[in-house]
Amino acid sequence: MKLPLELLLLSSSILCAPLVPRSASFSQLAGLTSNAKDLSTTDSRFPQKYFHESIYHPHYDGRFASAVLPRKIRLFHMRLLLRSYTLAMKRARVRTWVMHGSLLGWWWNRGVFPWDSDLDFCVEEEGMWELGAWWNMTVHEFSAVDLGLDLGLGDGMDVWDSKVRGGGSANEDFGVMDRIEQPEGLKTGTWDKILDEGKKYLLEVNPHFVDSSTGDTHNRIDARWIDTSTGLFIDVTTVHPVPSDATTEVERSKHKFFLDQSDAQTRRLQDPEEMYTKDTHLYTTASLFPLRESKFEGTPVFVPYAYEQLLIEEYGPRALTETWFNGYKFDEETKKWDVAEAPDSGKGRGDREDAAGRFRKGGKKPKWKPVDDKERNRKDNVGDKVYTPKPGTADDVHVVPGGAV
Repeated sequence: MKLPLELLLLSSSILCAPLVPRSASFSQLAGLTSNAKDLSTTDSRFPQKYFHESIYHPHYDGRFASAVLPRKIRLFHMRLLLRSYTLAMKRARVRTWVMHGSLLGWWWNRGVFPWDSDLDFCVEEEGMWELGAWWNMTVHEFSAVDLGLDLGLGDGMDVWDSKVRGGGSANEDFGVMDRIEQPEGLKTGTWDKILDEGKKYLLEVNPHFVDSSTGDTHNRIDARWIDTSTGLFIDVTTVHPVPSDATTEVERSKHKFFLDQSDAQTRRLQDPEEMYTKDTHLYTTASLFPLRESKFEGTPVFVPYAYEQLLIEEYGPRALTETWFNGYKFDEETKKWDVAEAPDSGKGRGDREDAAGRFRKGGKKPKWKPVDDKERNRKDNVGDKVYTPKPGTADDVHVVPGGAV
């Protein structure tokens, strides 16, 4: 849901940190990047914008790479990116959870959409302050063991149990992760280099994170976790508490679903605090917390408590039922998105991405249609006024379990 007008008009009472082009110049990154020059976009019309994407793709950092990756290779590096980020946030003791498009991919098959090329996570306000004060521009190194790469020890030897839990590594007590195998098509020498040297990641915090105003439209991303070898990154945004005088009865009425639960839940959820992000999304603490434990691409993660309701609100109910999108069809048996032609009905949407990670000409990358009132007001099989479909089956109810998912 979107923020009420009262909050949209709010301006932050905290002055932004002094504006600087970057916390470190490109020349100061010489030891981290193989690029001879910075391939980031520049736009003199928006001098206040902090993060600049690459000139060749919006989901790559132009300081650390010069071209997009093939799809399968990109997914391999995104898995390592995800794994390293969750481990780093555990080190920093910052609570973080999957959100937005990444949460939608998780919902379908606990994986990244094959057409997606970035990851989205959220943190609470105090977590971002911790990152900004103590962790900005820190470089984090992870070994092959830390990242859970398949070291060829055999099926009976779990990398995490044998090497991590017993060795006191960075991810001790983090939970057993799935091993990551060498993907087909990986450039010769890359796998061995990662096994020998590991990977390096940069945590960069936008100094504008201290400005919680929704009017700061060019700095909605508060931090990025960047792969220094590929330029891929994770966008991290802050969830802020809504000032009490900015909420309205109209907005509170939209949270009726969370307040109409069992007596025990009702006592916990009464008058829930509301939270928002700078890109004008509005949440209740009851919809976000307590976070649920799950796995995403084989890595333990947290997801919001009422994940389906949040996804429907952001992307519409079709995002949870339409099995053809962006040149891919969801296979119910394998639980994978496979390249496929548009259905005969002509209802499929999207531009197909080629193997190199580029979109064909002919339009912008499509977006899911927003929720409409007719679908929003449908009742499920227990009479609740909430639409919770199962993937590919519009009339079934996808059960929201009470524990881990």
